[in-house]
Amino acid sequence: MKNYILVICIFFSQIAVSQNYIYTSDTKAPIEAVNVFFNIGSGIITNEDGYFELPEDIVIDSLTFSHLSFASKTVAFKDLKNNDTIYLDYSPIILDQVVLRRISPRDTVLKAIKNIDHNYITTPYNTFGFYRHSLQENKTGVEMIEVDFISYNNTSISTKILSARRTENFSTLGIKTHGGVAIMFESGDFVRNKAHFLDIDKLDEYEFKFEGQITYLDLDIYKIRFNPKGEDIETLRKGVLYIDSKSLAIVEIRYTYDKEKLAKVAEASEKDLSIKKPIYRLKNVDNLIRYTQLPNGKWTLNYIEANNLREGISKEKSYDYHLKAKLVINTVKTENPAKVKTNYNLTKDFSKVIKKLDNLKRWDDTYKLSLSKAEKQLLKDIQSQNN
Repeated sequence: MKNYILVICIFFSQIAVSQNYIYTSDTKAPIEAVNVFFNIGSGIITNEDGYFELPEDIVIDSLTFSHLSFASKTVAFKDLKNNDTIYLDYSPIILDQVVLRRISPRDTVLKAIKNIDHNYITTPYNTFGFYRHSLQENKTGVEMIEVDFISYNNTSISTKILSARRTENFSTLGIKTHGGVAIMFESGDFVRNKAHFLDIDKLDEYEFKFEGQITYLDLDIYKIRFNPKGEDIETLRKGVLYIDSKSLAIVEIRYTYDKEKLAKVAEASEKDLSIKKPIYRLKNVDNLIRYTQLPNGKWTLNYIEANNLREGISKEKSYDYHLKAKLVINTVKTENPAKVKTNYNLTKDFSKVIKKLDNLKRWDDTYKLSLSKAEKQLLKDIQSQNN
């Protein structure tokens, strides 16, 4: 079985790059969050335009493109031309009647939960990564923040910001981001936390359905859909689990919220709130959590993408806030990990510890995650307000 570590290298803007896109083979639509692995154990990830950049100062023999919804493809680097486009076919989902008779979706999820401590790295380790979030108010960009970080992962996680840049925050109601990277780690890693639908004690609050099997990087992956049962408004997450059929490691989680229950949660939470302060009502969630396998066979968090829609209400006026956040793990260091201390206050405004960029025109692409067209427009929106 092939083992990959997603390592995203840091380069400077003057380095020449190969600029490429990944699209679906049938509709020619861009594919976001495709892992592009190099033969040397490094990789990058595509943005929402399906775009990725390759520096030309390193030796690459071949590239492997992988995404759970698409068949993996390996291309020789010499066959990849500048501004080339890679097309991926949808990975067929096989509804094997033999497998269907053999497994129980609920029992499979239960076994996957019981195997978490065995399948995932439990010894101390460092992660080096990249975090970006952007905020739109009524579809107009009002804030963007990026940071490079190092974390020390043990029984708890300490995260230190290494470098950062941010814009002004032009949101009318002054919506702030608290916790930043640390909150993404602490709240977003459902497998590590055995949270919600991965909590054994809450398993009976969900129903599970086997939807088939796909092939992903030489692994046979079960696709299991989960939905909340009953009327309990606290049980509102629904989505898909992708589980390795052999090790029962959870490879990927995609989930959203039951909107009717979400509305009831908002209504209950607003009963005692003062009408003098803005109210932020969560309206929709669409999140992705992805894990990768290390050479030692253990699995670890690789990528989190969070898309939240909130309604801000103040003085009978309403504002829609779209918050998009992405956490990319660049490197995992398991040998002699270094302890680090968090250098920002988790309970206060995350953006206050990050250096503001005076000239937004200098906010060029990063090789870790290239700016999408929408993000570039968002920066233009902010620049126009800044002027």
